[in-house]
Amino acid sequence: MRIGIDIDGVINNVDQLKLDYLYQFCVTRDKKIKNANGFLISRMTDLTSKEIEEFQEYYRPLLLRNAKARPFAAEIIDKLMFEGHQIILFTSEKGYGRDHTPIYQWLIKNDIHYHEISFTRRKQYACQDYKIDLMIDDNYTLFRKLPSNICCFCYETRYNRFYFQRNVIHVHSWYDIYDKIIHWDQTILDYERRKFRAKIRD
Repeated sequence: MRIGIDIDGVINNVDQLKLDYLYQFCVTRDKKIKNANGFLISRMTDLTSKEIEEFQEYYRPLLLRNAKARPFAAEIIDKLMFEGHQIILFTSEKGYGRDHTPIYQWLIKNDIHYHEISFTRRKQYACQDYKIDLMIDDNYTLFRKLPSNICCFCYETRYNRFYFQRNVIHVHSWYDIYDKIIHWDQTILDYERRKFRAKIRD
């Protein structure tokens, strides 16, 4: 199986760190956090687009440098590779610029192995280009754009726990991901039932 995995928020647990830095940035500039459970900074704060760029430019390297890999992420990815699955990592270029060296360094430092890596803002197209069978991400806006033949695991966080869609299965840890993959027939059966129930409601 070809498995796509998002880096930020799935392999690493950058969310709380991002929130801490965002509060620091806003409070020191007399700006407000409007929605701490949001995903996009533009919807979480009253920052201008220029201020958001400033935040990204200054804090993004700190986020990557200080973010820790989620427990068992490296172990489970290695298991999946050993069992014959193809691992393709995805991350957005936005905020990193063209220098991807810090990302490669972080992956090496945290023993994260993979077959390929894609730097793109348009994951929905990249998923199709890479012929992804399963996409693991925390960004619920992506799932709306993916075709229904791509199964989606949503790594549950504060900003997506109430998001439900017919082709999305919520996961809560890397061992939860592994369990659903090794019992793939049951996972797909549950997935198809969910799609069928959604069609009936439609």
